[in-house]
Amino acid sequence: MQFIRATLNYQLSIINYQLSTLNSPLSTIHSQLTDAVKTWFLRSEYRMPVSIELDEL
Repeated sequence: MQFIRATLNYQLSIINYQLSTLNSPLSTIHSQLTDAVKTWFLRSEYRMPVSIELDEL
């Protein structure tokens, strides 16, 4: 579970960096979306190994 969380954080940090280089409101929107996804993921009571396709974000 911790590996999945670390992988998620790593992939989201890459996407955040890529979007921040665009210097547009998209980076703000994505930052808020990232926070929401992390919050849901960390607070989820029904935890099981999952595959999260971040390309869809």
